[in-house]
Amino acid sequence: MKKMALTCLVLATLTSMTLTTLQARPPAEEPTPPVTPDPNAQDFDLQSILSPSLVDYPGFLQQATEVDGLRHQRMLGLEDFLATAKEPGVIVLDTRSKAAYDAKHLAGSVHLNFSDFGTEKLASVIPSLDTKVLIYCNNNIDRDPQHFISKSPPMALNIPTFINLHGYGYTNVWELSDLVDADDPRLTFEGTAVGGEN
Repeated sequence: MKKMALTCLVLATLTSMTLTTLQARPPAEEPTPPVTPDPNAQDFDLQSILSPSLVDYPGFLQQATEVDGLRHQRMLGLEDFLATAKEPGVIVLDTRSKAAYDAKHLAGSVHLNFSDFGTEKLASVIPSLDTKVLIYCNNNIDRDPQHFISKSPPMALNIPTFINLHGYGYTNVWELSDLVDADDPRLTFEGTAVGGEN
């Protein structure tokens, strides 16, 4: 009986101590939910939570305007284009996709995908800002849709290529003006589709 009374006393003491500890402990703080801006609020300012992108459309329009007059003076017919391509130090630049270039491109041209344009990559392909650069694109080669898929004429790759090269400081850019049949004997192609490696 004494043992049972002692056990009850111990249990009562422990219970009392536990209750005292719990009462003395401060209540747990509930986490504060994050504040989400209300886009419907009158004072909502999207720019206060977003950084502006590195896109300058007015700057692009300015570049395009500057290039407009110059580009008309820098158009070469096929005969002049091919003759110029043979001059020392001249680069023929193909800015189509790598897959398209690897399959079939004008012999002697070098490749840099237009989407990869940037100061360092351009400098790795074009030796200097005054290097004479000749450009052509899908819209210059006719009757070979498998390798030269024509775009809508206002979207032709030569246009942004010329503008971007000018914008990066390349001042000696020339463009093929003619639409040439892919079977024209004056053209020489390289690539996996014509049996030659790049």
